Amino acid sequence: MSLTRVLIVDDDPIVRLGLRLLFRSIPELDIVGEAADGSEVIGLLEAMPVDAVLMDVRMRHVNGIVAARAIRQRFPDLRIVLMSSLLNEDFSEHARNIGSTAFVSKTASAETIRKAIIGSRTERADDPATPPSRLDALTPRELSVARAVAMGLSNDGVAQELHLSVNSVKTYVSRCLAKLGLENRVQLANEVSASQSTSGDALG
Repeated sequence: MSLTRVLIVDDDPIVRLGLRLLFRSIPELDIVGEAADGSEVIGLLEAMPVDAVLMDVRMRHVNGIVAARAIRQRFPDLRIVLMSSLLNEDFSEHARNIGSTAFVSKTASAETIRKAIIGSRTERADDPATPPSRLDALTPRELSVARAVAMGLSNDGVAQELHLSVNSVKTYVSRCLAKLGLENRVQLANEVSASQSTSGDALG
């Protein structure tokens, strides 16, 4: 199987670790590098072979829109997938204008991200007819923890994977439960799994 080499760009290290965890369930994709800001991307692309860039829109210094425009000028054939916590028509139009290949919500399932990265057409990977996910209420860090819980990891396991303290993991899990109106980790895991299944099926 030929792997698609992906560069992840997000200024939150916990989000990047969460994406690495999520990518374990996508055998066709291989994370070959990471960047914390859009200013780092061009240098990394010149230093290593990359097939696609998965990049957050909102970053502290050079944001994803500016970086994507620079990438498109230097690497016209590279696939660019933009991530955002809030997708709307204005964002969709802006993404198309700068030449992004696809755009996904940060709550997107592994299957949605896989299709966005591997697909070749400029498209919104999230079906606009699909109702918003309940996971949209979570912050990117809370979502990373929730996804780790859904993979069956204990608090200690999540802490180790995401480089957090156990107490921080417990706090994030508690916030997830409160925001989603759930009672325990099993319900949280089921919620994440159900959301990912629905999101993936919507594209089929």
